[in-house]
Amino acid sequence: MCTISGGYDGLFNKEDITDAVKAHWSVVPKNVEAFKDIVNGPEPKKHITGHCKKPYLCEFRKYCESQETEYPVGLLPCGQNGLYVAIAYMS
Repeated sequence: MCTISGGYDGLFNKEDITDAVKAHWSVVPKNVEAFKDIVNGPEPKKHITGHCKKPYLCEFRKYCESQETEYPVGLLPCGQNGLYVAIAYMS
């Protein structure tokens, strides 16, 4: 038994969730196959824009920046708002 001083009593509850897990167990194999397809498939063709920051900063941003063009317009001030991106793709 683990004993921690500092008043952690009541922080965790012991609850049997077996039935709740079993209710979703049938979709696990299908989801695993779908995830394998995603991992083994090509990288998405998505440019760096606002979605890379919201709802949180993407941990792959540096990698994506390295894959962008020599002069990525998304790095310009306000470039991720779409104005420069739209002009660049229209050019």
